Amino acid sequence: MGHTSEDRMCCNPGAATAQSMVSPPRMKSHLCLAALTGYASALPTPFKGDSIDEEAFVRFCEWQIGQGIAALVVAGTTGEAPTLSMVEHRRLVRIAAETADGRVPVVAGTGANATAHAIELARQAEQEGADGLLVVTP
Repeated sequence: MGHTSEDRMCCNPGAATAQSMVSPPRMKSHLCLAALTGYASALPTPFKGDSIDEEAFVRFCEWQIGQGIAALVVAGTTGEAPTLSMVEHRRLVRIAAETADGRVPVVAGTGANATAHAIELARQAEQEGADGLLVVTP
């Protein structure tokens, strides 16, 4: 019996991964970063005045998906992550996850200079719907 493209995209939720060592494995959707191929550019974070321009960010995410991007990479260094507050970071990840709506995975930048801060960013990104993490190792 042949495999469908959806079968190839699914992970084995029981497989040991770095993520499963931190928390129990879970499947949010049929997407799995182990099967990620193609390209994913780091998205810039648009601002209007002193706050994130959420409408512009949604439009840019939609444009990226429409152009065939393999994943949305949010809050990386191109996305001004070092200057985002925790609230802004969470909101950006949530907007990307809601916009993607399972069409492509969302990878959230969670690098930080302090390990505890990076862990907190990772936990929050998971809560807000990220499918994967972009982590800077020490």
